Amino acid sequence: MRPLEVQVCGECDHAVFPPRLACPRCHARAWRRVTAEHGTIVEVTTVRRSATIGPDDPPIELALVRSDAGPLLLARLLEGPLEPGTRVALAGRDGGVSAGALG
Repeated sequence: MRPLEVQVCGECDHAVFPPRLACPRCHARAWRRVTAEHGTIVEVTTVRRSATIGPDDPPIELALVRSDAGPLLLARLLEGPLEPGTRVALAGRDGGVSAGALG
């Protein structure tokens, strides 16, 4: 796992993830990177079947997380299920975002 970085606009301070060429708010192209270490779960869902999950595979827990850096992130929970309002640690993993409970 690696630290998760989000982009913050150098003009209006709007934070985004995933990275973009231009700020969706002010259209500037000046960015700085900020590490998003923690967040709070807003909503949780369980994926029981998909093209990659068979009937005998364990379900995947996903959460919408409001990062302390600003943007909402879709994260795979490392343990679960967790409840909305739970504080989590964020990390980049396998091209996506993962979250684990703090404490």
